[in-house]
Amino acid sequence: MDSPTRPSSWSACWSFDENRATPTPRGWLRRFTYLCLDQRYSAVVLLRLTQYHYDRGQRNRSRIAGRMNSVLNGIEASPRAQIGLGVIFNGGRVVIGGETNIGQNAHLFTNVNFGLRAGGYPTVGDRVTVFANAVITGNIAIGDEAVVGPNSVVRSDVAARTVVAGTPAAPIRTRRPPVDPTRQFGEPGSEQG
Repeated sequence: MDSPTRPSSWSACWSFDENRATPTPRGWLRRFTYLCLDQRYSAVVLLRLTQYHYDRGQRNRSRIAGRMNSVLNGIEASPRAQIGLGVIFNGGRVVIGGETNIGQNAHLFTNVNFGLRAGGYPTVGDRVTVFANAVITGNIAIGDEAVVGPNSVVRSDVAARTVVAGTPAAPIRTRRPPVDPTRQFGEPGSEQG
């Protein structure tokens, strides 16, 4: 991961994760409205505010932003977690524990858990899609562009572009490189060539 995983300023928190799926609203009034009413935008802004205040030693402000994210969006993310640019929270009840490392443009659906097992946290590559009710634990690596199916429990490494599902998760197939690698799995342009 070559790009930054944390915002460098307070104002950057509001536009840090801008991408095609979650464009940054223009103007402070519109941003405040989206913060209150749009779950995708609100989740990433409050996540970045939590990290920003934590990095500056402002633990109480960090806890307040994290608690707001939990109450408003159902997102509980450790301020120590490294989460790349362009993360998309497509639903609530997402738990990102401790030192979990998530790459750029990850797409996380409802009720996804990243947690500690055997003293380690997972490392997730770029453009990974994790579908609903998945649990990913331990010191494992999930490769770039991998897909974790719904209701899966991942306890071992997943190769790049591999689709896994089941309890425990097992490989189903390997995806070919997408036509447009900037697209999320399932979006127009993500069809395999």
